[in-house]
Amino acid sequence: MVIVKDPIGFRLIRNIILVSTFFSIIMTGIQLFLDYKSETDAMNERLKQVKNSSLESISHTLWQSNNELVKIQLKNLLSFNDITYAAVKEEGSLTYSFGEDLGEDTLQKEYALSYMYNGVRYELGVLTLQASLKLIRDRVFDRFILIAITQSIKTFIVAFLILYIFSYMITRHLYRVVDYAYSIGEKGLEQKPLVLDLNGKEDELHLLEDALNMLQKRVHSKLEKRQKENLKLGELNSILERRIISKEVQDNQIIVDKDSFEEIQSIVQIMIESSDTELAEQDVKSLDILLRRAVKES
Repeated sequence: MVIVKDPIGFRLIRNIILVSTFFSIIMTGIQLFLDYKSETDAMNERLKQVKNSSLESISHTLWQSNNELVKIQLKNLLSFNDITYAAVKEEGSLTYSFGEDLGEDTLQKEYALSYMYNGVRYELGVLTLQASLKLIRDRVFDRFILIAITQSIKTFIVAFLILYIFSYMITRHLYRVVDYAYSIGEKGLEQKPLVLDLNGKEDELHLLEDALNMLQKRVHSKLEKRQKENLKLGELNSILERRIISKEVQDNQIIVDKDSFEEIQSIVQIMIESSDTELAEQDVKSLDILLRRAVKES
């Protein structure tokens, strides 16, 4: 079994998670910005609704100097979503106020209070309304947490599904190809063609399968040729040995006549031509040189 230190599948998972996280952060940031803008727009719209629904009645109550009713009306304004502060100023002085004045961290609107009497409009004061931006940020942050959790779960589920699909469609075939490639040299002529469990039309794995089978055929043909050549070389060696042994040995030198030498040399030449490896060719050529040195013409 082949052991892979850094599998492609896990690198694929890592890259998918990194890329998905990167784009998720960008898309989430854009979504949260749009949500924040939408919330502030909605808050501005609610403040306008308060103006349209309550401004006239508060002006009328101030004209009548009904302090208790003014207080009740201002308290009721705090029941609107996100409105955290309501106050009335008369002649520049704060007369009524309810809620907490958060200062700059708010959306603040000021509306003039006036009353028409006998065709004359009287300025009574200014109504100040504040809506907290912190409430909007809290809602957007809660939405961010929800999006982050759901996106993370979705990314990991999709990544591992892709890993499973990649493993089924690619990795298992690659392991089969690796085992097959290692076994080509080991099994020799007994090696059978590679057959991958592939479905569908021709794809890259089909091409890889065909290429390996073509390589296997070439190796098979080469091995067959090598075996035949080895057998032929063995036969030629035997003939050469018989030719040499049949001649006289004098002073550790083989004495052959000219005709026998020419016959032996033709055998050596056949051995050279039939050998397809550099090592065997060098050995036969060395034998030829030794024979030349050993010859003494009678």
